[in-house]
Amino acid sequence: MQSTYPWRSPPLPKQQKETPVRQRAMVRFSRRGFVLFRYAVGLLFTREGHPVKMGIPGVSDLVGYRLHVVTESDIGRTLPVFAAVEVKQGGGRLRDEQKRFLQAVADAGGEAWVTRDDADFPYRDARGVKVTPQCKT
Repeated sequence: MQSTYPWRSPPLPKQQKETPVRQRAMVRFSRRGFVLFRYAVGLLFTREGHPVKMGIPGVSDLVGYRLHVVTESDIGRTLPVFAAVEVKQGGGRLRDEQKRFLQAVADAGGEAWVTRDDADFPYRDARGVKVTPQCKT
């Protein structure tokens, strides 16, 4: 069947399954003070049929920040803390570039999370060490 928009590719089945999980994750994290945005990586085609690559492979599905009131030495200023949330459906596994990105976020002082089937987990490095503190609800 010919698409009305020939420059758009149909979504992959995995993406269709992950969409409701991602949407519910955005609601849960927003209730905990996070401001998150959908980050898309992929390939699309212009009306003329030219391929355009989007995003950087490995960057999490949701990126944004959570406000954090810093210590007395900073005179109570509120600063954003970068946050990355990787969304996985079912038995989906983190790819190596996704692990590296989450580790880099955590190493830089940000919050790195993995959400799987409506359960949120702080990212753990290869040794199983939790690299993100549990967010207060």
